[in-house]
Amino acid sequence: MKFDFNVRKFKYGSASTVYIALFVAIIIVVNIFAQFLTDRFSLKLDLTTTGEFSLSDDTREMLSGIEDEIKIYILSTQAGMEKNEQATRTLEMIQRYNTHSGGKVKYDFIDPNKNPQFFEKYPKARNSQARALVIEGPQRYTVVESAEFAYTYGENNTNKVYYQSEEKLSSAILYVSSPEVSNAGFVTGHNEAEVAALETIFKGNNFDAQDVDLLSGVPAQVNNLVIAAPTADFTAEEISALESFLSIDGNNLYVFWGMQTPTLPVLERYLAEWGFKFPAYLVCDESNAYMTPAFPVGETVKNDLIDDAAQGQLMPIFPRTRPIELIFTEKSYMRTVPLLQTQKSSYAKLLSNDKPIEVLTREGGDISGPFTVAAIGERALGNTGNEGIARVCVFGTEGFADEEVVAIARAYNNTFLSQLVTYANPDTLTMAIKPKVVSSYDLNITESGAKVLRIVLIGVIPLLIIAIGIFVFIRRKNR
Repeated sequence: MKFDFNVRKFKYGSASTVYIALFVAIIIVVNIFAQFLTDRFSLKLDLTTTGEFSLSDDTREMLSGIEDEIKIYILSTQAGMEKNEQATRTLEMIQRYNTHSGGKVKYDFIDPNKNPQFFEKYPKARNSQARALVIEGPQRYTVVESAEFAYTYGENNTNKVYYQSEEKLSSAILYVSSPEVSNAGFVTGHNEAEVAALETIFKGNNFDAQDVDLLSGVPAQVNNLVIAAPTADFTAEEISALESFLSIDGNNLYVFWGMQTPTLPVLERYLAEWGFKFPAYLVCDESNAYMTPAFPVGETVKNDLIDDAAQGQLMPIFPRTRPIELIFTEKSYMRTVPLLQTQKSSYAKLLSNDKPIEVLTREGGDISGPFTVAAIGERALGNTGNEGIARVCVFGTEGFADEEVVAIARAYNNTFLSQLVTYANPDTLTMAIKPKVVSSYDLNITESGAKVLRIVLIGVIPLLIIAIGIFVFIRRKNR
């Protein structure tokens, strides 16, 4: 047997083999080292176009100022978090908080099934969803449900996921670490509407919330009061309590009227002193509305109070709203400022017990818009007007803060309320961070098209790759 041993081929072939092996070894070592760094220091690069894993400047500044340890307990195992796409994103965000806080923000996994005693210390987390977070600071703790971190909105074959993990985490950390928190009181005793979303909005902006009976007096720690679509009038004593409350610098009253709110002479007289009336009309809009003309879509009114840059493509939705009449713009030490209004295409129908509204389309006799549907009144306090400011914020409908309306992906309602609360409470630390938006698109094809696509992906492409491989092998062998 004769061997055709080509020394030159062996020499350079061996060298190539060594180089390839060395290159592969370097890649493996670099990959192991990089994995160690990312696991230890969370140094993953965010290459997404929307920066969905990056922290905002506000969050970085907040984290750099943390002095005490913050502990995040994840009600799940690590494997359980990594099996869920949304949970994986949340975990990645938590790791970045740990890194940018210099290790002050720590996290740990708690398996509720194996650690039921955990809820003895944190009872508010007992009925939480899987993968919820319990965030504890030096002052208090709070629970953030997993469903709060993202919501999905689909339109025109496009699915958008709005990730809110940064805003929720940053707000929670501020809440548990702040020495003092503001308090919001919800006035009771007048058959007020259920507006649980309002409480959520306040808590998301670092407020504690409680019910308030005006006849018992407003607790000293409450600096924000909410009146939500009452159906029974106030007494003179309650109005006196409101007036005393609004004689203190920094105190704010939020009034949500409603389509079903009856005539309330005492309360309406007091609100008229602040410059507001709620005419008995229902605002509708056939051209600019959400689902029905009775849910008109508003727009911001240019003012010197709230920056409308955060609105973007979002829309303020006003379900079953009354118009708001501004009695004056300036008076003594007071002023009123319109914040949101309906479009020019809007119109208003008379609300009457004698003649119920039968159709929502425009009819003869309807009043033409636009109409103010959210406004704010400010009063400078003291004899000279230099002893602080109190505010009354009014909305034509309690539905503006309804849970289902606030949850609409394109609604501006939640963002606007957060901005309003931030403006009215300049001494309260709040975090208003835009959600990170990730879009996906539906591929619409027919059944026959799907069959062709399956044949191409499963049959044609693999066979083509095999054929190319055989062709290359034969050519090299015959050289």
